Order: sequence, then structure tokens, then C-alpha cells
Amino acid sequence: MNHRHKLFQVLFDGKKFTLYENDKPIMSWDAVSGKDGYRSPEYQNLKDTGPIPEGTYVARQSELQHLSVTNAIIGLAGVGEWPGSEYSWGSSRVWLEPSKETNTYGRDDFSIHGGWNLGSAGCIDMTGQINAFTSWLESTGKDLIVHVKY
Repeated sequence: MNHRHKLFQVLFDGKKFTLYENDKPIMSWDAVSGKDGYRSPEYQNLKDTGPIPEGTYVARQSELQHLSVTNAIIGLAGVGEWPGSEYSWGSSRVWLEPSKETNTYGRDDFSIHGGWNLGSAGCIDMTGQINAFTSWLESTGKDLIVHVKY
């Protein structure tokens, strides 16, 4: 598939993660951010609890990761690069880089990931749908702009 002249962006509104191609929605997935009871925008300043802060982020190809068998085993002990293993992260993730204009409230380490249970410590959680998204992202060979707007 040739993605060379296409502009892709995502809008995450706290419930849906919608992919746009040249300003037209082409795919949408259910997704959440924040721990249960702390998913609304007024909690976006709470580190490790609230949802990802509103703003613009970049999901870079170079920050796309797949869970290895070794990291899966180490992660089961709650340590390593994937603490909590596939249960917490799913089998792939991509780290997000906030734009300079995005107020992160001193928070960091945001990603788009999966996992078995809906919820996160501030990342965008796509649960079982993460592989569909990361496979698509990998196929484009392009970095992706992610807009968070509640």
C-alpha cells in the first residue's frame, strides 16, 4: 500500500481513537486514558492516575516496540522494560512525544498501548485492539500526529 502522499492524524477524545487520512475519518477504535474514576479532563494533571493531557503528540516509528518473549517473562515479575507484561501493555506499544505547546503538567512517559483491562496510568489504552493499530502504523512507515482533545 502506498502511503507516500497521504497525511495521517489521530484524534483521541477520551473514548474514541479516530484515524484520519487527509482529514477524513477512516478507522476508529474504542480507547481510554487514566485509571477508573479518573478519566475526565479535570484529572489530567494527576501523575500516574489521570488521563493523558490535552495537546498534540507525535508517535514516531522509531518508538514503536513489540513485546519479546524475554521481556514478557521479566515483566511478569513487575519489573523490566514491560512491567506487568502483556497483561498491562498488550504485545506492542508506541511512545508519544508531546509538542512544545502541550502542557503535560510535569508528567511524562506517555504511550499508546494495549493490555487486558481497560485503563492506564495516563497512556492511551486500546486494550485488545492495539495490534490492529500498530500493524497499520508500521505499514505506513510514517510518524503519526496524535491530537488529544476532550
